[in-house]
Amino acid sequence: MGFLPKALHLIRWLFVALLALQPLAADENDVAEVERRVGLVDIRLPAAPTDNFELGWQKVARFAWVQRTGWTRTYDGGIAECRTVDGAVNCKVGPRTLISILEFLANPDEVRCIIWLPEGSVRTKASPVDKKLRRYEVRTPNAVLSARGTAWLSQYTPLDAKIGWTPGSGFQSCFDLGAAPGETRLVVLDGVVEVKPEVGDPVVIQAGNAAVIDQAGQVKTGVECPIQQDASKGQQSYTVQEGDKTRSLDLSESALDANIDLVQGGAGSLGQPDSGPQIERGTYTTAGGGIETGFQSGTGVPLLVNPQPPTSSCAPPSGGPCTAPCPP
Repeated sequence: MGFLPKALHLIRWLFVALLALQPLAADENDVAEVERRVGLVDIRLPAAPTDNFELGWQKVARFAWVQRTGWTRTYDGGIAECRTVDGAVNCKVGPRTLISILEFLANPDEVRCIIWLPEGSVRTKASPVDKKLRRYEVRTPNAVLSARGTAWLSQYTPLDAKIGWTPGSGFQSCFDLGAAPGETRLVVLDGVVEVKPEVGDPVVIQAGNAAVIDQAGQVKTGVECPIQQDASKGQQSYTVQEGDKTRSLDLSESALDANIDLVQGGAGSLGQPDSGPQIERGTYTTAGGGIETGFQSGTGVPLLVNPQPPTSSCAPPSGGPCTAPCPP
């Protein structure tokens, strides 16, 4: 084969590879684009069966579109990025997390995005927009977190979830606020967030502060809150008090990107997922049972075999009975 045919063949191959990495154009029902950053990520369309929440899930190879009241979930060690079609809201979905966009609207006069979080952690960044009406919310079973152009991390642990952060799942310092079963926790990184608990008056949380909404709906802030900013290490460094121990958090974007890059084995957050010099971390399987964990020698990088999805489930509000608290 001469030089020109080889060159044409290479160009054709690169074009096909590029197409495989890009999502198809959104249709009128799509509200957000999901990008799998690392690990296992699924989406579920609203038209999926309503009588069995475990049916209808589709693996995300790199990109996918989600629709209103559809679902996105990550497994242990999985990270996804969710961006609304208007670019106003960006969510980093933490490991073992389940979210759904309940409402989405973007027009010249109003922008609205309401995210349902029945399990896991989400880092939300809502861009300030010049609109007459603005409404950004993350809802959990016991609280509504509202903001106008801000950045914050939310976590909810359901009553029926497996307790504790799975050993070896990684990214704990970037996502885990230590929420106990039935608790909502948040840290405001920029701007302000209004917390509306099930009982009592709303509470406004300023940047650099955190809050805990317990199972009874009571809000703990200030010195009563187990999460505190550690400004000596940076504006996005925090500590979590867990019994007699203190755990550090680095909620900066650079720390998250560095951890993703480490797990991808040098492929980079924008590189081909799970390509490049890979860490020997076993094979993802569909077998039952727990997770075998360990660490790659000399790296401190988690080893995952058979990662698990969130254990709680909740059908979309319009479809069937729930096996966990439904969206309000």
